[in-house]
Amino acid sequence: MTEPDESDEAEMLALRTKVDEAYGVHRRIDPGVRAMVIAVCVLVLAIAGMLPWVGGAPGWQVLFDQGAGNQGKVDFIPRAFAIGVFVFGFLGSALSLGLRRWSVAWVTTLGCGLFTVLGVVSIWSQQTTTSHQAGPGPGPGLIISALVMVVLVVMWARVVYSRPGGVFNRRAD
Repeated sequence: MTEPDESDEAEMLALRTKVDEAYGVHRRIDPGVRAMVIAVCVLVLAIAGMLPWVGGAPGWQVLFDQGAGNQGKVDFIPRAFAIGVFVFGFLGSALSLGLRRWSVAWVTTLGCGLFTVLGVVSIWSQQTTTSHQAGPGPGPGLIISALVMVVLVVMWARVVYSRPGGVFNRRAD
């Protein structure tokens, strides 16, 4: 058996590059088992949207700014978190799983990460007031949504980082 020379290695590298470009290997993701965890998280987010978030108002009412029962309008922070949960946690995750595109998964990861922080701040904002009295407190749907967003960030970050060549498309030759 003969040893491959440098020209054979160069040809193999060129062929590998052509195959990668032709099939878009570096632009696609394969979430594997994490896809089931992400799908369950999306389902839990849909259920949490029907539970009370702020002042007895369910998450879908917070999303559409329909008020918190008798208290009037919902604060900006929980409403912004509700928008982020819907856009990135729900729609972004569904799109990323359906399209299996690395760029969509990356945007979903960043969005879920940003709105996870906003979720923690929205929980905090429901516990505090300007007086020395305790706030109304966050509803169970708000807490569940924030926890699920943490899980989504971890799952999407692991999927995005599992891309061949790493996050920044470095080749492991």
